[in-house]
Parts: sequence; C-alpha cells; structure tokens
Amino acid sequence: MNDLEIKIREIIKKEVSPSIDIDNLDDDTTFKDYDIDSLDRMSIYLAIEEEFGLKVPEDELPLLSSINMIAKYILSKK
Repeated sequence: MNDLEIKIREIIKKEVSPSIDIDNLDDDTTFKDYDIDSLDRMSIYLAIEEEFGLKVPEDELPLLSSINMIAKYILSKK
C-alpha cells in the first residue's frame, strides 16, 4: 500500500459510519458493495476534494467508487 492509498483510507475512516470496518476494505471493491451509503460517499468525495485541492465534476463522481479508483483519479489530475 502506498502513501496515497493510506491517506485515502484515513479520509474514508474519518468520514464513514463506525459500523463499517475500513481496515478490511479491499482496494478494488466498490463502496456500494460495502454498504457505504450515499451520504457517506458524498462526505468522502468532499473530503478528497479538500485534502487534494481538487474539484470533482458531478459527472465524474461515479469514477470515485473504490480506493484504487480514487487513487487513479487523483494521480490523473496532478
């Protein structure tokens, strides 16, 4: 796991319901598959934007559906 993925996990852990075991998330499994609801996903998106200085257009939000997809998105915008 690289530094970017670790930072993304920290953000997710902070933003989602404590009932979700973030430490066992697979990097490729979608948040929806882990029952992370739309409000938590929106919190994740906003925190990612703030942390990395991004503005994610609404039509690109579906691209941010897993840890690996978020990491790839961030790297593509640097």
